[in-house]
Amino acid sequence: MMVCQITFIVLLYIFPLFAVSSQVKPNIVILFADDVGYGDLGSYGHPTSSTPNLDKLSSNGLLFTQFYVGSPVCSPSRASLLTGRLPPRTGVYPGVFEANCTGGLPLNETTIAQVLKQQQYQTGMIGKWHLGVGRNQKYLPTNFEFDYYFGIPYTHAQCPCITCFWPDAPCLVPCKPFFTGCPLYYNTEIIDQPVDLLTLNDRYATAARNFIAQIGRASCRERV
Repeated sequence: MMVCQITFIVLLYIFPLFAVSSQVKPNIVILFADDVGYGDLGSYGHPTSSTPNLDKLSSNGLLFTQFYVGSPVCSPSRASLLTGRLPPRTGVYPGVFEANCTGGLPLNETTIAQVLKQQQYQTGMIGKWHLGVGRNQKYLPTNFEFDYYFGIPYTHAQCPCITCFWPDAPCLVPCKPFFTGCPLYYNTEIIDQPVDLLTLNDRYATAARNFIAQIGRASCRERV
């Protein structure tokens, strides 16, 4: 069975997540996954990969057979997704932000979160950000019109790690022993470092459910 890493929410990754308080507008959930190819999911015909939850989503909706991502690597592809622009135009190109980088996605970029905020959406991002941290956390999601952020700021491959996958499988690539352990952020505050990579997916899923439930309760109160 193929084991793949999914990042950007709950997707884990993660993905950015949006919820809305108005019944006339749709809720929007974007699942953005690293290193998942066209044929890696069961719904696209993979003979041994088990992806029942994603398969269920496709069976109850639309299954697209053509798609282009802005870049084959993490940071530029995320910049492209959030801004709708080609990575070179955002300045996030061609590589990725390392753990010791001081730069990030330019603050003057307009993101999908900013556009949705103008339509009274509540916005959140859960999972791997990988668009910079910067001094005083200036490049984290909350500076790009996300109301809520829960995740690590870059890939776990840039953290010292021995075990990445349950129960005791090593990481797929050599990790960086000269960097500090992966920090887990709640908005702009580090709440856990080094984060336990074996429980991180479950924490992402819990955070996503709680965020959706919180917005739902707020919406009910407004209608009352």
